[in-house]
Amino acid sequence: KSNNLVVRSHPTQRKSLIIDTVIVNEAAFNQAFPDLALYFSDINKNIVAQRLFQAKEYLSGDLASWHEMPSQQPIHISLEIVDPGKEAVNYSLKFFSPQP
Repeated sequence: KSNNLVVRSHPTQRKSLIIDTVIVNEAAFNQAFPDLALYFSDINKNIVAQRLFQAKEYLSGDLASWHEMPSQQPIHISLEIVDPGKEAVNYSLKFFSPQP
């Protein structure tokens, strides 16, 4: 699951956003890190932008060498993306099985 999903303007890069969230593997066992899909929608819930991130794109530092997501351990994720524009007023994050 994802906790504390926050989208904010990038402090130094124009037309960019920083996405922060904490993900937790709620299973009783370790498993592969999921692919993360980030969606932005307009006021009518129409998707205006989306992006899929594989683990190698969102894991950094010591986490980059981890092969599995540990059970019940919160993991902070921070992503930098291009701002999808003023129409993107809603956002959501979904998990998918990792693709090879």
